[in-house]
Amino acid sequence: MFSLPPLQPRQRFLLWGFFVLLLVLAVHSLSLGNGLIGWDDQATIAGNPLLGRLSIPRFAQYFTAFYNYDYYPVFYLSLWPERFLWGENPFGHHLTNLLLHALNAALVYLLALKLLPDRKPARAAIVAAVWALHPVAVEPVSWATGRKVLLAASFSLLSLHFYLRAEESRGKTGRWRTAAVALFSLGCLSNVAAAAAAPVFGAYEYACRRRLGRALVRSLPFLLVGIAALFLKIYGRRSHPEAPPEIIWTSARWLPTALAVLGKNLLSLLFPLRLSPRYVSVAASLPWPPSFWIGLSAALIALAGLRRCRRDPARLFALLWLLLALAPTYGLFRHHIFRADRFLYIPAVGLFLLAGTAWPKPGGRSRQWAALPIAVFLLLESALTVRQTLLWRDTVILWSRALAIEPDNALALDYRGSSLLGRGRTDEAIADFQRAIALRPGIADSHRNLGSALIRKGKTPEAVAAFRRAVAIQPGSAENRFRLAEALAESGNLKEARGEYDEAIRLRPDRPEYRSGPAYLREIEGDLPGAEKLYREALGAFPESWRLHNLLGINLFRQGRTAEAIASYEEALRLNPRFAEGWSNLGNACARSGDRPEAIRSYRRALEIQPDFAAALGNLGGVLSEEGRGFEAEKCLLRARRLNPASPAIAYQLGALRFRAGRLPEAEPFFREALRLDPAFVEAARSLAETLARLGRAEEADRALAGAIAECRRRGDESAAAEIERARGRASGVGK
Repeated sequence: MFSLPPLQPRQRFLLWGFFVLLLVLAVHSLSLGNGLIGWDDQATIAGNPLLGRLSIPRFAQYFTAFYNYDYYPVFYLSLWPERFLWGENPFGHHLTNLLLHALNAALVYLLALKLLPDRKPARAAIVAAVWALHPVAVEPVSWATGRKVLLAASFSLLSLHFYLRAEESRGKTGRWRTAAVALFSLGCLSNVAAAAAAPVFGAYEYACRRRLGRALVRSLPFLLVGIAALFLKIYGRRSHPEAPPEIIWTSARWLPTALAVLGKNLLSLLFPLRLSPRYVSVAASLPWPPSFWIGLSAALIALAGLRRCRRDPARLFALLWLLLALAPTYGLFRHHIFRADRFLYIPAVGLFLLAGTAWPKPGGRSRQWAALPIAVFLLLESALTVRQTLLWRDTVILWSRALAIEPDNALALDYRGSSLLGRGRTDEAIADFQRAIALRPGIADSHRNLGSALIRKGKTPEAVAAFRRAVAIQPGSAENRFRLAEALAESGNLKEARGEYDEAIRLRPDRPEYRSGPAYLREIEGDLPGAEKLYREALGAFPESWRLHNLLGINLFRQGRTAEAIASYEEALRLNPRFAEGWSNLGNACARSGDRPEAIRSYRRALEIQPDFAAALGNLGGVLSEEGRGFEAEKCLLRARRLNPASPAIAYQLGALRFRAGRLPEAEPFFREALRLDPAFVEAARSLAETLARLGRAEEADRALAGAIAECRRRGDESAAAEIERARGRASGVGK
């Protein structure tokens, strides 16, 4: 009978390592289809000014600037080469995250192989696989910005390997320990989550040597680096006027709240069925919640376990790892958030190492039966991870899931509202923002986002009031000042708007988009050349600002200088190839210049980046209609209308499509709808008048145009009124 020869130890080691990597890549590969989530990804990747062309001043800026009120230079440096390898294709960012997670799984496998008593590759591989496939790992892997946690873990685990090598080697231990401290420092410069691993080094010394003094001395460099990282985190947030407010636990409630957080974290690790990207802040009070009793029970069991584990260094080390790595979630330091799945990424290693030491060693025939529950567990864990990964594919679905878990989660309502607003679902967004404000009225972001939504609905006075509330809550926020200035300008209060624009620039002179405010006021005043001059002056200071190049292009487009506008749009897209609005604007300019094929290509590129971009869909439908491709145009326009039913431009395009096809009775209601949504819509008024005149309803056409003229004059738009007046005269001629 044929039988395979027994595997050599090295072969067994490599085979089990390959098994771990294969499982990780297979289960987490679904994250490669994810896009950029509307939660830090846009600011960190798409709109990050640090990711331009690298130069010596730019390189120095990585280490001297607090971008987005955080000091993570290694993390931001890791994004820079991807800009040139992948552009801003989300696939590239998720691929790097997946490979980093696979690397971390390999490091955990090697660590378990060193620490577990029997040093069997099979047991170490199971520990690594259970950790890597756990659903709490989905957040750092599937969230592009989660790279910072993956990097922090990679450097921390590498640092621990170097530290263990120093313990194993008989000579040159200083070099290994120096390298370990250097790697740990890189981890802390990637994300402050690495600081959670600082006590782990001392835990190893204590578990193996039972000498507390030596453990403290050996771990002191790591503790100092971790404390420095925490100090930089706190300093960056407190010195930044737009940072979210800190959560402060009163001394009387610190212990019960810390135990409640511990209980919730353990539930997430042991029963990961209700994971969320953002949890409601925990504040334990009488009567104590169930999570408090779970945390208290776990703490008592852990204390008893510390006594029982004294004779088992590996088990004692694993238990200390779990308890100490969770320390940042105990409220020992002020922060704006204390509970998140990504905070469990490093502590979970300790939990599963502990499980690996406790798992009984099978012998004889029981070895085959022992494999069955492990296989079933890995299968169930993989299914939960796949489900969690799919939630991260869509921002609205992700935050809806968070709200299904915690309906009173004000931050989840705010994030979902922002995502809905980006998709043109303004009424739903307003409802979310209003509910978020009712739950937590002191959050400035919710008031600001509500103001942005009200602006889209044309409710400018209500928007101004919302922005004023945001400024009152957070007066040092340049973003709040800028949005208030935009709303004031929209309402015609140009003097106050100019003051708010100046204040926004004073607060954040490093933000190029705020320099566009004075130019926008010139445009409102009708001084397009003066606005162009201000845009060019701002670009002199910020030549790599794709937002300013785009705004200059819009200005030139309005002046009728289409070729120059195209050049500005192309420069903006060179700097940010995944700027969907820029591709749509380029399409508009190409359509005006008569280059319809290029316009169609630009609109399609915008839709590749943002499939639910209603304006780009509507514009694409209009150009396809002009090209005589009525079926494709109708399909685009109807989809755009579903995404943004309040758009007068889309309603007009649907009417124009039917008008060109000679279907005048069908075109009429769409033109009326466009005028209802925007009574000063000149083209819609002109087309409605011509349609009614051709249908022999000249008097009705005259009444519709008279109403549009009156509305334009009520708004003070005399140029639009004059345009419609001329259309009224032509319609009268057609009627006769």
